[in-house]
Amino acid sequence: MELPPNIIELADKNEALLNKLNFRSGIDNPLELCNMSTYSETGLFPEEIIPDLFKDNSRKENINTKKIKISDNIGMILIRPDMVHIANKFESMISKKFEIIHTDSPIIDSHIYWDIYKHDKFRPETMHSRLSRAALYIGSCTRLIVFKDNLVNKKNEPLANYSRNTMRGHQGVYEKGTFRGDLVFQEAIRL
Repeated sequence: MELPPNIIELADKNEALLNKLNFRSGIDNPLELCNMSTYSETGLFPEEIIPDLFKDNSRKENINTKKIKISDNIGMILIRPDMVHIANKFESMISKKFEIIHTDSPIIDSHIYWDIYKHDKFRPETMHSRLSRAALYIGSCTRLIVFKDNLVNKKNEPLANYSRNTMRGHQGVYEKGTFRGDLVFQEAIRL
């Protein structure tokens, strides 16, 4: 089976990072990479962010952000770099129920990565993969899909909540008609 180009690129990025850190897979302990000096050595994050990665608080925004009220009939998903090669399947699933109003292919930078994953930084089950995941995602292409529902859904909840709570599915569990439980689950098995 031939791997999609994005998977090959991500594997190459991971290997380059591990080589740069002189890390030996299967021999060295990944948790030993969880320190500020190693993160600094990678060059993935600006130096001012690194201390916050190891504190139990949120980085203060260096820009004035405003909360914007988005219409209840708007939803969106961001497809991670490891699944952009099946973005058309996500778009197909979404377009069966909703109208796609915008797509984009943003590149994740260190600030965006941190904003997306800062809630996850102290979970014991992800500590061993935190640095390699950052290396894979930072500088990689994602796929943003924004969609709207012209009808009110049955639960009368905002579409953003519905897409996260119902359409998202659960990681590693088959759930027909969901993003994670169907599309990602089947593609992970295929790969």
